Amino acid sequence: MNFAEFKAEVYKRYGLDLNQYKENQVQRRLNLFLEKSGLKDFGNLLLAMDKDAKMFEKFIDTLTINVTEFFRDPKIFFKLYEKYLPEFKGKGNLKIWSAGCSTGAEPYSVAIFLEELGFKNYRLDASDLDENILKAAREGKFGPEALKNVPREWITKYFDREGEVYQVKAALRQKVNFKRQNLLKDSFDKGYHLILCRNVIIYFTKEAQDGLYRKFSESLVPQGILFIGGSEVIFNPEKYRLIRLEPCFYRRLG
Repeated sequence: MNFAEFKAEVYKRYGLDLNQYKENQVQRRLNLFLEKSGLKDFGNLLLAMDKDAKMFEKFIDTLTINVTEFFRDPKIFFKLYEKYLPEFKGKGNLKIWSAGCSTGAEPYSVAIFLEELGFKNYRLDASDLDENILKAAREGKFGPEALKNVPREWITKYFDREGEVYQVKAALRQKVNFKRQNLLKDSFDKGYHLILCRNVIIYFTKEAQDGLYRKFSESLVPQGILFIGGSEVIFNPEKYRLIRLEPCFYRRLG
């Protein structure tokens, strides 16, 4: 089975459209995965996934890059705390979404900001394609390296430590609603004041990126903020009814 046939079967059986991922990156990762798994070709991989759900989960893990770090790119990330989140104070119930949340460091980082800023009523959604990753996110356990950007007083306040494992306190974990979501296929909820999708869209084709930026924009309230990764740029943001505020931050036009 060649790669084109494999992509068609994956879409038919699992609803995952690999044509919307950058082909060279996907093929490179999957070829390494085949080698590590001792599988001869894509046909064998498909058979293995049909027989074993864990093999499908490993396949999904291969497609996604899961970087776990609180306040990733801190100079950029702390602008949320200092500049953008405060402008939503006093505007009713705040609604935020972390898309492609990986093991949860990003939405938990936002939750810490919200608590520190005194927000009482907010909804914080977080989604990812990988169910195993979401299970880890709900547990909220991290190694010390993931907390390197977290101020010491916040570590004491928001984490329980057991040896070299730091677990997000239960009260904060309950603030985040984790769910499985295929960004390329599933519908998006509406009415978000802030959407974070950082270092995810770069793995998709230009056509898929275009569709995602449109859907993100439509999911934002007027004047809402889209926060993307440091290696990402939205060209011609006005066609999505967005305006660039500064690197990584875009506002939905009213």
